[in-house]
Amino acid sequence: MSRLKGYIFNNAGTPVEGATVTALEAGTTTAIGSTVESGSDGSWSFTSGLTGKNVDVKIESGSTVRYLKHDDHVQVEHMWVRSDTGNTVAPMRIENATNNASNLLLELVGDNSTRADGDEIYISFKMDDDGGNEHEFARITADATDVSNGNEDGQLRFGVSVAGTMTDVFTINATTAGVSDMTLDVSGDLTLDADGGDVFFKDGGTTFGSATNNSGNLIIKSGTTTALTFTGANVAVAGNATIDGDLTISGDDLVMGTNTAGMLLIADGTNFNPTSITSLSAISSVEAADTLLAIDDTDGALKKITRSTLVSGLASGTMTDVVDDSSPQLGGNLDTNSNNIIIDDAHFISDENNNEQIIFQTTSSAVNQFDVTNAATGNAPQLSATGDDTNIDLQLLAKGSGHITIVGNTSSGAIQFNCESNSHGQIVKAQPHSAGVTNVLTLPAGGDSTLVSLESTDTLTNKTLTSPKINEDVAVTSTATELNVLDGITAVVGELNALDLGSTAVGTAIASKAVILDSNKDYTGLRNFTITGELDAATLDISGNADIDGTLEADAITMDGTAVKTVGLENMWIPATAMTPSESNGCGSITSVETSSGRPDLIVLDFDKDSDEFAHFSVAMPKSWNEGTITFQAYWTSSSTNTGTVAWAMSGVSVGDNDTIDVNYGTEVVATAKAHSGTAEDLNISAVSGNLTVANAAADELAFFEIFRDVSADDHTADARLLGVKIFYTTDTSTDA
Repeated sequence: MSRLKGYIFNNAGTPVEGATVTALEAGTTTAIGSTVESGSDGSWSFTSGLTGKNVDVKIESGSTVRYLKHDDHVQVEHMWVRSDTGNTVAPMRIENATNNASNLLLELVGDNSTRADGDEIYISFKMDDDGGNEHEFARITADATDVSNGNEDGQLRFGVSVAGTMTDVFTINATTAGVSDMTLDVSGDLTLDADGGDVFFKDGGTTFGSATNNSGNLIIKSGTTTALTFTGANVAVAGNATIDGDLTISGDDLVMGTNTAGMLLIADGTNFNPTSITSLSAISSVEAADTLLAIDDTDGALKKITRSTLVSGLASGTMTDVVDDSSPQLGGNLDTNSNNIIIDDAHFISDENNNEQIIFQTTSSAVNQFDVTNAATGNAPQLSATGDDTNIDLQLLAKGSGHITIVGNTSSGAIQFNCESNSHGQIVKAQPHSAGVTNVLTLPAGGDSTLVSLESTDTLTNKTLTSPKINEDVAVTSTATELNVLDGITAVVGELNALDLGSTAVGTAIASKAVILDSNKDYTGLRNFTITGELDAATLDISGNADIDGTLEADAITMDGTAVKTVGLENMWIPATAMTPSESNGCGSITSVETSSGRPDLIVLDFDKDSDEFAHFSVAMPKSWNEGTITFQAYWTSSSTNTGTVAWAMSGVSVGDNDTIDVNYGTEVVATAKAHSGTAEDLNISAVSGNLTVANAAADELAFFEIFRDVSADDHTADARLLGVKIFYTTDTSTDA
C-alpha cells in the first residue's frame, strides 16, 4: 500500500474539519510518518511511507477517538464507491500485501439456497448511452454447469451488448473428461492474432506444427518443414500428396511441372507420363480392324472406331468438311438440309467455263433481300423484295448509259401495273414492229401528276396550246391584247362595250366599265368599296391610313415586318448556374457531370433525400409584369434508377429601391411530386405549380426567390439534381417602355 485516504463525517452527516489522523503500524501504537488533519470537506490522506505495511488509522477530534483497524471485517448491505478525483485515479483498490507467490485478492460469492445446475453470478460493466441512460455494455458470467458434490463443473461466459441486447460471444468451459480438456465456444468468429509472429501447435511442450503469415499467404508447417502454402484459392503442396479416395478437379486443367505442348498423358501401369505422338510406333499397314479415337457426337464421349467403319460412314455421304479439297465435285444433287450456302462478298457462281454468271455483293448490316419463287403451270415465277422493313423498293440497275429492256416475243414488250389487291392491271406496251417506231418518251416535270390519254376525261390547267381547235371547225387565235372569237359567243352590245376600255385604261377605274387589272394585278381609282361579309386575302397592303371603326381581330399583326407583341402569359428560364446554395441548409454546390464524351454535360445542384435543402436566385422583374401571381416548373434529373417522386417548392419576395433585403419570403408553393423515370440521367419536367404570390410584389423591382426540395412530399431515395426552373408570369403591357 502506497496511498491511503478517507473522509470524516459526524452523526449528522456533516464533514468534520481539523480532526487529527495518525497512521500506526497494525496492532501497535507506533506512528508511521507525520499526522495529517482533515480538510473542510472532511477529507484526509497519506501519500507516501505506507508501501509494504499493514496500517491502523487513529482519528482524534476533540476528546473523541476512533480507530480503523487493519484486521477489521466489514459487512454492508450495499456499497457504492464513487469518486471524481480524476480519470486515472481508481475509486477502489484491493491489495493483498502478503509476501507470497499466490495471494487471494477477491472472492465473489453467489450464496443462494437452491443450488441447481445452471446457477450463475456475473460482473456487469455499465456506462451511459448518448441519451443519458445507464446501459449494460459488457458482462462476465460464471455458470455452475454441474453442482453435484465432488463433481462440480463450471464455465465462464463473456458477453457484450449487440444492438442493445446482451449477447454471449466467448465461452470457456471444461468437458466431463476433466479440466485437461477445454472448449472455446464463440457465437461469431474466433481470431488468433500473433501480431507478426507464428501460431505454434505443441504437444507436451514439443512443437509439431505451426501457422505462419507470409505476405498474406498462409504457410502450414509440419514440425519446422513447410508442408502447405495457401495463396488465395490456390494450395501448393511442398512434398508428395497421397489421396486414398478419388481426386476430383472442378477446373479445366491438370497442371504439372513437366508439361510439353502437344504430348499425350499415357499410363505405363504405375504412372502417367507425357508422351509425344511422334514417339509412338507407326502403323506400317492400314487394316480394316485398325482402331482410331473419336468424339461421339451423340453423347460427347471419347470412343473408338475402326478404320472400316469410318470409311463406310464417309462413303454413305456423311462427310461435311471439304475445305482441304481444292476442286471438289458432286456425285449427285447438293441438299442443304435446311441450312444455307454462304458466299463471300464479290464472289460468284460461274458457268462450266468458269465465267461469272451471278456475282454476289454484300452489305454488312443487310436486313432486306430478294426472294425468287418458281410457279406451277399457268402462273408466272416471281422475283420479290423481302426483309425487315415494312416498305421495300425493288431496284434494277443498268451500267453506264444502258437501260432496262423489256424484250418482246410474239408480242411487243409490255409491263403490267397491278392495283394494290392484284385484281386489276394496266399494261404499258411498245408499238408493234409494223409501226417502225424507235423513240424516247419523257415523263412530265413538276409535281405529282396523272397522264392524259385519248380515252380519259381530263382538265388541263396552265397549259400552252399551239394552234388549237375546238371540234373541227372552230379555230381559236389570240394576241397579247385581245382574244378574237370567230364563232360561238352570245352577248349583247352593252356587255361587249363594258369591256371596251382602251389599252391605256387597263388597271384604272372608269365609270360604267368593267374592272380589268393591269399586268402587275394592280388597280387604281376605286372608292367607296363596300364589303358585306368577310374579306379573304392572303395579304392586304394599305398604303395610306386605315380607319377601322370597330374591333380589329387578327391571328398576328406585324409592323414594318416585325411582329407586334401582345400582352399575356410570358416565361423566363433560370438555369442552375444562376442559383446559389443557401448559407443555412444549403443544397450541394454547382456541379458539372459528364454524361458521355461529346454529349451534353449536366450542370446541376444536388438536393438531399433526407432533409429539405435550399437554393436562392434573384430576378429583376420586367415593368410589363402585372404584379400578379406566378407559377413555376422544375427541370431535374437523377443518377439513380429509383422511380420515387421528387417535390419542388418555391417562394418569393420583391424588394424596391432603398428597401431592406433582410425580409421574409412569401408563402411557399409545392408543385405536384413527379416520379423519376427509373433511368439514370433521364430529364424530368415537373408539372406547372399552383399560383405563387410574391410578397411585396411590384414591377421593375428585384425579386428574390428560394427553391427547395420538400422531402416530406416525395419518396425518391437519391439526390435530386436540379437543372433549372421556368417561371411563368403575366404581362399587362406589350413593352417595358
